[in-house]
Amino acid sequence: MGIDPADYGFTQQELERIRGESRYKGGGGMIAYARRGYKLPPIEMVRDYQFRLKGRCDQSLIKRTNVPYYDNNGAWKTTVFTTPPSEDSSGIIIAFNESTGDLTTGDKQKKPAFDRFKNENYLGGKKWMLEWSNK
Repeated sequence: MGIDPADYGFTQQELERIRGESRYKGGGGMIAYARRGYKLPPIEMVRDYQFRLKGRCDQSLIKRTNVPYYDNNGAWKTTVFTTPPSEDSSGIIIAFNESTGDLTTGDKQKKPAFDRFKNENYLGGKKWMLEWSNK
């Protein structure tokens, strides 16, 4: 989203650690990260990220609701805002859980993720889609 963590006294490694916490069974993310006593991102950085995220949603070319999102923790419906990739820029996919309003993803995505969303109308890994759609 164009936010440089260093501008806020935070590092990319600290952001990756937050992301890593969400990969554990049952999730965790920021809550698990904070419980382990790691440094929290500055509120100014969080606010700037939210402001830029909202701007991206407002300017997105595509908005869809009721889009399945699959990961290792299960499947849920999301509202998705996208700006497809072009020759000179990466595309963005922003998705919110429809029942909680939580941000599911909000970052640059590679072309295969856009193609899967565009052609098959789901987000997340195909492995997880196959596992959770059969339950």
